[in-house]
Amino acid sequence: MKSLRYVYLGLIVFFTIGCGSTELPYDPKTLYLHLPSNPTILNPVSSVDLYASVVEYKVFDSLIELDSNMQPVPCVAKSWEWTREMVNGTNMYVLTFHLRDDVYWHDGVKNTAHDFVYTFEMIMKPENMAQNKIPSFENLVVKVDAPDDFTFRVYYNRLHIPALISWDGLFPIPKHIYEKEPVFLDSPYNRAPVGNGEYVFVEWKPAISITMVKNTNYWREQPQFDKIVYRIISDDNAALAAFKKGLLDYKTLRPEEFENEKNKQYFTNNYYVLYSQLRSFYHITWNCKEDSLFEDKLVRLAMTYASDRYSLNENYFHGKMTVISGPFIYGEWAYNKSIEPLPFNLEKSKQLLAQAGWKDSDSNGILDKDGKEFKFELLLGQTLSGEAIAQNLKENLAKIGVIMEMRVLEWSAFDGRLKEHSFEGALFAWSTGTDPDPFDLWHSSQIKNGVNYSEYANPEIDKLCEMGRMELNPEKRAELYHKVHKILAEDQPMTFLFVPNAIIAVKKELQGVKVYPGLNFHEYYPGFLEWYKIEKK
Repeated sequence: MKSLRYVYLGLIVFFTIGCGSTELPYDPKTLYLHLPSNPTILNPVSSVDLYASVVEYKVFDSLIELDSNMQPVPCVAKSWEWTREMVNGTNMYVLTFHLRDDVYWHDGVKNTAHDFVYTFEMIMKPENMAQNKIPSFENLVVKVDAPDDFTFRVYYNRLHIPALISWDGLFPIPKHIYEKEPVFLDSPYNRAPVGNGEYVFVEWKPAISITMVKNTNYWREQPQFDKIVYRIISDDNAALAAFKKGLLDYKTLRPEEFENEKNKQYFTNNYYVLYSQLRSFYHITWNCKEDSLFEDKLVRLAMTYASDRYSLNENYFHGKMTVISGPFIYGEWAYNKSIEPLPFNLEKSKQLLAQAGWKDSDSNGILDKDGKEFKFELLLGQTLSGEAIAQNLKENLAKIGVIMEMRVLEWSAFDGRLKEHSFEGALFAWSTGTDPDPFDLWHSSQIKNGVNYSEYANPEIDKLCEMGRMELNPEKRAELYHKVHKILAEDQPMTFLFVPNAIIAVKKELQGVKVYPGLNFHEYYPGFLEWYKIEKK
């Protein structure tokens, strides 16, 4: 499922590889990759973060996957079809998947349709925390079943445009293992997954590495690499140091890194460069719940006017970002190009705060209202880019009497605060689904158990999100999402920042690497299976 995945701001782009003090011996059969943080969990039902997704794509196979044109192609399901059927007097849309009979779990048990039924059942249990997956099925899927070992059927009560795509990347879990676990989220297999994919999990050393080896019983063509080692490095400077020492098979460079390194001899001798716009956007989520600082949209608008996004893009990101005005990927059909990003304007920001009742009544340089000073905390992750964006906002707000404190958290703590809605503002990035369906992020039904962390609720947005899922006409669907974009730009439950453009430095001996707009390396077929290493020159 190309569902929403969130990460520390900036880390979608900054994948690096390797660690240590000396260059690794040339090894054509081992690939060293990088995770900027520990995954929270390696259970594809409950994982929400991108770091887990990157690992899971190697260990698990889903029913379908996407090719480089973002069209569905067979995977565990060798074929599928839609039918209309009467079920208990109700006209249903039935999606039937016909599964391969030669796919095995890594413990040797055959992967069957019953595993997919069980996985769906676990997703739909709120206590299993599948916040980014439930919206694809809730109030849409009436039931699923497996009439035999290799037929999996999904019964929809109405036509749902992203229905087929929602099964891409929705990885099954082994029923024969998890049904024996007394508490699903406490299972030791959540940190040592048994998959059905091209690589077999070996070991997870927290904050050090995750190791996997080639699945020699894989149903499809064998990948070129016998082993993959994910190095877990959270510090940007340490990752750059590893890159400069030649310990990396590829690295996505921050713009300032690229500008500093691109003309150096080690770089030109050892690396080639690829470029790609990513399917993600950077933002600040404001907690809009009742009686919060950011319940008032005038205050939220003031925050956006105080963010100097164009200057940041020019001076810090060297023009490699695209400033955005809404929650869709710039240049794609759902993005409303008629809505311009708000300009940087501190005077306008101050005026909006005054309209909202925030004034410096005691002349101490800090705005106040009803005896309370305007002070708040912004959560962010351990990234240089996040700190640069936050520092820019902090300095600008201080000029108009608003005190912002920066709270830098490691990933698990950040993730916990988001899920508990225990924050005032949070700076991070969303990696979006292939279909731009905004339901997960913005529908009010997703506040309690979903990923609407801002607690933003707007009946008009709810209606538009619901209509967009059912609209068959592409032009009319685009119009609905353009309206969503316009309303959110007016209400600013998020300060929409940038869509990143990746700069990827690849070792010259690593060949077959291709990039496509909006796709990460691990997200399409054949993708990674085409990678190989040539002899080092």
